[in-house]
Amino acid sequence: MEQLFKKNQKEAEFGERVFIYYARLRDKFKREVASFAVLGDTDVNWRPNSFARETLGFKIQASFPIVKLVDYKKRKEELAASDNPFAVVVRAHLAAQATKGKESQERRKKQKLALMKMMYQRGYSEQEVIGLFRFIEWVMMLPPELEKAFKKDLIAYEDERNMPYISNLERESQKAGKVELVIKLLNRRAGKVSEETLAKIEELPIGQLDQLGEDLMDFTSSKDLTDWLQHSVNS
Repeated sequence: MEQLFKKNQKEAEFGERVFIYYARLRDKFKREVASFAVLGDTDVNWRPNSFARETLGFKIQASFPIVKLVDYKKRKEELAASDNPFAVVVRAHLAAQATKGKESQERRKKQKLALMKMMYQRGYSEQEVIGLFRFIEWVMMLPPELEKAFKKDLIAYEDERNMPYISNLERESQKAGKVELVIKLLNRRAGKVSEETLAKIEELPIGQLDQLGEDLMDFTSSKDLTDWLQHSVNS
């Protein structure tokens, strides 16, 4: 069993915490555990890789491997040439650290878009692109207007390459939000929606969801919803 710690800030008792979690996992699962740490802070000298305690002759000593992301600042060419998805993670992390502050947000947007384009150019799978996109979104957050522009540029690039990975993800997210809103409104207007009816609503295309959102304001009972769904299926 592997235990991985991701730490972006210095912590005085980090080594002890790694050991505590190691001991808890080993006790709970009765299996051998290997602990590793990925350190994302900016202090090149902070490199906690051990824990030791001794009391009345009782001694505990443990050491664990670490990866210091700041070290990769000197290996940018190596990262750029690598097809390993972890290289994208490191590049996104370093880019986020280098673009803090309001004056750097436009540069962050450009680097964020460049990372995404690189994955398409190198043939990353849809699953890899979506997984890394979610990480990049988390570490390289942008102000609302720049995020909107970033998404527009990314979707346009996807259209050019006929690889609508994020476009599809955005549509799914948009639809999920509409379904959630429609269900809340229906519960108020026509009573609690059954699981069977919920399944039918989730299958509706976005256009019909929008129409249902408008029409349900005239519903007074669950029968109105049943009739609407029946009509939408037959039309």
